[in-house]
Amino acid sequence: FLASIFRIFGHNYFSVRTVQAVLGALTCVTIYLTALCLFDKKVALIAGLLGAVNISFIKSSENLLTEALSTFLISLLVFFLIRLKNGRNLRWGFLVGALSGILALTRSETVFFLPFICGVWLLLIYLKRPSFRLSVKGCIVSLIIFMSIVLLWSYRNWRIYHAFVPITTTVGMNLYSSYCPPQGKLFGFTANDEIAQLSRKMGNEVEQSRFLVNAT
Repeated sequence: FLASIFRIFGHNYFSVRTVQAVLGALTCVTIYLTALCLFDKKVALIAGLLGAVNISFIKSSENLLTEALSTFLISLLVFFLIRLKNGRNLRWGFLVGALSGILALTRSETVFFLPFICGVWLLLIYLKRPSFRLSVKGCIVSLIIFMSIVLLWSYRNWRIYHAFVPITTTVGMNLYSSYCPPQGKLFGFTANDEIAQLSRKMGNEVEQSRFLVNAT
């Protein structure tokens, strides 16, 4: 995401913030469309306006972090999941799988989201609410596209790190930071104690992650 912006506009942080602000605006539009699918125009307008004045949405556009992009992807994913429920073809299943895969590369913890959704689908099939054929096809298409994206990135990691890394090498740091947050209470921030600093001296990101997992 950042590389694409830098290639077009040069190494310019203002350009990144501008693109993230546009994504934030599109997130509000997506929230509006999602609410419109579920309720009525009045409720949708209120939902969109609440998104527009959400302080966390506004602040995330200022920082070069994954939040602005991942929030947009999550809002799109929810919208397409609703369309998949109401749709009669498999293109929505394709889009759900693609968005889930890209989202997992952006926020690795969301790798469990699509399997959870497929579990809900299977439960609905058991309860005989939706069409069995359409539900199974949508689930299979989404999982295939999702796994293809994740496996392609895993292959990329294998070529770079010469180790099996499904998505990211930050698992160790995230796990350690959740157990040993800064000042013992600042959850959501990256740890920076002696153990964390020691891990950064290791040249290989895979070794850093393993070291922090063991330390945790």
